[in-house]
Amino acid sequence: NHNFDEVEQVTQEDDAVHGFKDLHRIRRKVEPMPPQWPIVFDDTVTKTEQWTKVESVAQFWKAYL
Repeated sequence: NHNFDEVEQVTQEDDAVHGFKDLHRIRRKVEPMPPQWPIVFDDTVTKTEQWTKVESVAQFWKAYL
């Protein structure tokens, strides 16, 4: 049995060793998260020709998910 509203973190990783924070932290509740890519990729990425190609490839694969 699984309780998706109360997930317990049973392992601990020292992410600071690799220069990251909370990389292996597990959220208590399993639920969808809003997309984070607009924050990560700014206009220097999204306004390029390569980005347009990535979007078309992503649309192709979404049809199969």
